[in-house]
Amino acid sequence: MTNLLLNSGEAVPENKGIVKIEGALSQNKDLIITVSDNGKGIPSDDIEHIFEPFFTTKGYRGTGLGLSVTKKIVEEHGGNIQVVSEKDKGTKFIITLPQTNTEVNRKETF
Repeated sequence: MTNLLLNSGEAVPENKGIVKIEGALSQNKDLIITVSDNGKGIPSDDIEHIFEPFFTTKGYRGTGLGLSVTKKIVEEHGGNIQVVSEKDKGTKFIITLPQTNTEVNRKETF
């Protein structure tokens, strides 16, 4: 989440930026987490490379590891991550994580 939020924060316009985090359960009880922004978007030529290790568009300010590490963590939990981006309109990362019946049915007591 940290990598996605940092990237979104850097992409949004100053004083007009919007970064949203949303969560929902799918019909089959998968957890869906969406991180979206109203930033400049990801160029279509870059979309296919953003999850590759060491791919960066930030020059000296980035290592190119943030999104590849994020994807690896999501996949190690049995999930997947997708990206939808439109130039000058923003980007949305959609993470889907499966849950076991135990996790879905567990009730928190406070």
